[in-house]
Amino acid sequence: MEQLLLGTTLDNQNIFIYRKPYQNVFRYWAEVKENNTLTSTAEMNSFSKVLRTLKMMQIKLENFKIIKGEHRFIQEFEIAQKGEKSHYTSQERVIDICQRLLAGEEISTKHDAIHYGVHSETIKSDIYTLRNILKSYDIESHGNYRIKHSNSLIITEAFVLLMMLYHNKSLILQEVQTIQEKIIQQFSGQERKNLSDFFKSFKYYYKPFIKIEQLEQIDLIFRAITHKKYIKFAYTNTLGNEKIRTVKPLTIILHDRMYYLICEEIESTSNNPKNFRLDRMQQLIVLHQSFKENQSKRFQPGNYIDESFNMFTGQKETIRLKIRPVIREYLLRKFPSATLISSNEEWETFEIIVLGTEGILFWILSQKADIEVISPQHFREKLKLTIQSMAQLYQIESVSDRSQ
Repeated sequence: MEQLLLGTTLDNQNIFIYRKPYQNVFRYWAEVKENNTLTSTAEMNSFSKVLRTLKMMQIKLENFKIIKGEHRFIQEFEIAQKGEKSHYTSQERVIDICQRLLAGEEISTKHDAIHYGVHSETIKSDIYTLRNILKSYDIESHGNYRIKHSNSLIITEAFVLLMMLYHNKSLILQEVQTIQEKIIQQFSGQERKNLSDFFKSFKYYYKPFIKIEQLEQIDLIFRAITHKKYIKFAYTNTLGNEKIRTVKPLTIILHDRMYYLICEEIESTSNNPKNFRLDRMQQLIVLHQSFKENQSKRFQPGNYIDESFNMFTGQKETIRLKIRPVIREYLLRKFPSATLISSNEEWETFEIIVLGTEGILFWILSQKADIEVISPQHFREKLKLTIQSMAQLYQIESVSDRSQ
């Protein structure tokens, strides 16, 4: 008894694929009809081989609409519809498979045979060829073929990088697009399309926080740091005052959608590093003059990021805070290196190391009555004065005034 597995249509054409038992096995065949007249047939011992035969007959499966069929065979037909590479020569096919493997994709002998319009044994032969070419890579097989520990980005890693890039909004759209193209060009055609399609909406609604090009400045500063060269630039501060500065560059930091140069200023009497926003820098040049690095006092960018909260700097301070457990997550999100000293059901005590107190002061005020500064005493008094000044703005009497 024959069984209809799949039916498709395109204008006045139809393709029907059937199956029937034959000597303890199944035989599969396709009937191609035009205006209800049989024009060609294909008979094989598997469904996938029937599809390959149809593709070899130059029938464009991707144009046909599925009208009926069993779920498993519909899926396989849809895969065949995406297979636009049956015209590839053997060399083009091997190169394409190689690129897909290096991009972290898996190769299926069954599905890719349909994809390329060849026999599954041909795909296995291609993999054997690539194993001899890619000797430094371990091509493993668990049903499908893939490269174990590929040095190239896999599509998930590319997705994460692009998601961070679009979410951050620190670069103009043209710079983001340039980076995106360089990332996705490592992948095969379908993977490139998947990534591009996914980020279309992000691209359309993208509104950068900084609206000037910055990649060239970042490149110059990065080269100056790696080659240990001083740099010179004109800097405009928040008041609109411009000053020429010569500095020893230490690192670049991304904070709150803005890039900062962390450096030591030549003419400064302070030993503390200074922060300059890249978007406020102009006429940046790398000087020929080199600087030497003191290995015993080597600048540690990672540690500086942890301690320089909200890009404020100053003398190192150890702040002890008492917080309600409900804001513990917010504290650790802002201060990952915070140390828990004690805790109970109502309060938890943490110690945090910061550079200066201005940055953490802003954050403490945003936590309302869920946080209390325990020490140092001078910072506790500074916070009191700040709260009293805020109370005066809203004409609220201080506790000391009411007690008089």
